[in-house]
Amino acid sequence: MKSVISVSGSTWNTTASCAAIDDYTSGVLRIEASRDGKSWLRVAALDDGRRAGTTALPDAVFPAKEIFVRLSLAGPSGRLQVNALDYEAALAERIPDGETRLMK
Repeated sequence: MKSVISVSGSTWNTTASCAAIDDYTSGVLRIEASRDGKSWLRVAALDDGRRAGTTALPDAVFPAKEIFVRLSLAGPSGRLQVNALDYEAALAERIPDGETRLMK
């Protein structure tokens, strides 16, 4: 799974990600980050011994307009379920006030 996180017109200064595994049988969850979606840096690894954790993303990712986060299994096989992936960040610029719209 690969996701891109961005805020229009803003630059990320620092971020942290938090992931949690619930259902676990085997394998290692690899969490990586990238500025461009091509060159990846290791952030963390979760397994049966460490099912959750909060980790700062590597300094080499910053500053960036977009941050890519990739979750994958390390190795040829495994079975686990990711229950959460949280992302917290500090922006370099102040974002102007706007409005939020909720759709049903």
